[in-house]
Amino acid sequence: RFRSDRPYQVEAAYTSLRFLDCAMHFDDAQLNVLVRAMQGSEPLERRIFFKAILGCRRRLSQKWDEMPVAAVFRILHEYFVLKQRAQSVRAKEAIRARGLLLYDAFQLFDHDSNGLISPAELYGALEWLGVPELSPEDVLDFLRHADRDNDGNLSYREFVNLLKDPGLSSHDDDQELADEELLLTESSGSVLPVALHGSDDVPVPKGEQELRELLERRKKEEQEKMNEESSMVSAEEAEAEEIKRNEELLLNMLQEGGPNPVLSDVHIEYDFTRDAYPIRMRARGNMAFQNDEYGRKHLACYRPAVAELEVPFARNAGGKRLNRYTVSMQVRVELGSEPCSLMQLSTNARTSGAELVVNGNGIMGFGRVFNSFEDSAMRTQQWHVVSLAVDCIDGNVVIYLDGVPVHMSSPDQCFLDGPFALDGAIHLFGSSCEEYERGGHVKKVAVHNSVLDSIRVEALHSDWKVSQMWICNRCDFRNEDIATACGICETPRPILQDAGEPWQCIACTFYNPGARQMCEICNSAKPE
Repeated sequence: RFRSDRPYQVEAAYTSLRFLDCAMHFDDAQLNVLVRAMQGSEPLERRIFFKAILGCRRRLSQKWDEMPVAAVFRILHEYFVLKQRAQSVRAKEAIRARGLLLYDAFQLFDHDSNGLISPAELYGALEWLGVPELSPEDVLDFLRHADRDNDGNLSYREFVNLLKDPGLSSHDDDQELADEELLLTESSGSVLPVALHGSDDVPVPKGEQELRELLERRKKEEQEKMNEESSMVSAEEAEAEEIKRNEELLLNMLQEGGPNPVLSDVHIEYDFTRDAYPIRMRARGNMAFQNDEYGRKHLACYRPAVAELEVPFARNAGGKRLNRYTVSMQVRVELGSEPCSLMQLSTNARTSGAELVVNGNGIMGFGRVFNSFEDSAMRTQQWHVVSLAVDCIDGNVVIYLDGVPVHMSSPDQCFLDGPFALDGAIHLFGSSCEEYERGGHVKKVAVHNSVLDSIRVEALHSDWKVSQMWICNRCDFRNEDIATACGICETPRPILQDAGEPWQCIACTFYNPGARQMCEICNSAKPE
């Protein structure tokens, strides 16, 4: 037979789940239940956990430290609440016994008349009221329990909330305040007993220096705990990231066709001639793998798509970034009236960083500066190998086109850890100017953690050129990729009959490979 839970169990479960849902509004009874449910943890641990969960929620940001939930991060356990409540009741009864309203008591305790009760003023007031066994630690705990805005003082509203009857509802509490305000109005703003006017028996601040030192020590200890917790969290995140990276590397080693990217101590190479994205690549915008008429695959990035590739090398040349490196890419772009970005050297495709662009005449440069040699320009819709060798220490930049240097300069922004230094990633076809993000096609990308000379750049170009050669079916001669017929027997290069252009889904606008008959995202049929 089903047995219903007890009311406390239901309330504890409900309140705890609300906390996990990042709720911030709790009444006093719910806060008491919540603290009791989490009394096995430190307040600092609760705060770190709550902030971590809150950072994962998609909702309007609120200042949780000004909400009722903040009390959970100040209260250690339920007995702490019991102690505070007992002291509050004792103080309120003592105020009533002296014939004071809460407003008059607040005015009396506010020794410097600044509208706030400081820790020293609170210490003197509680002692004046006869609260027994009171220590400086108790005063600070008492203050912290009621200090909603964390300014280190008590305002009138916080003072009233501290001394209110826990059995009253918020409506009853507001009614009690309204009755006090009415009484104050009828008595011209003060109802202090006659015996207190001009009397020497009034509360005075106590232990200001001792309380200040104790408060500073508490803040220091709390900051040390926060630093320790932050270090632990960072270490756990780093460990999780390392585990994730190792799993990805294992999958990379075991995937069909070999690792992609191929990583060594000196370089990383991304291959886009397969059917899957390389590991650790992030895509923004529409892109799809496309077959050319000969069946060769490559990645087509449609305007304004950007592919972010991770560069896993540590900093070099004494800086905080990769200051000496070479980036090579096998690309094809469509030249137009506006310049087209080939890559952006930045950790974010929307932030300012050095950009390698090509103008409508096929001349490469940076930003709007184009001074490459006119007789060595890119051709529209033709495959090229572009290499960028950067030395931020000497301030030199060299651009190679198909293994030949076409641009040599010393830009003003080429300095240690400057815009030309790599900081973890490159962005293919990315730019800070949206008009330059015109997309393109890519087969391979390689990043070396050193500046390659012209001989090594030419060797890389030759290796990629050989890898793209095709073998004649008639005479087995290896021909260059741009050749449409065999150079020996003149046999035409075989054409893949079923190769098709990528198509855009009319339902979700996603670009799919030409061979697919159904959309990869929404499974809509390929348009006729």
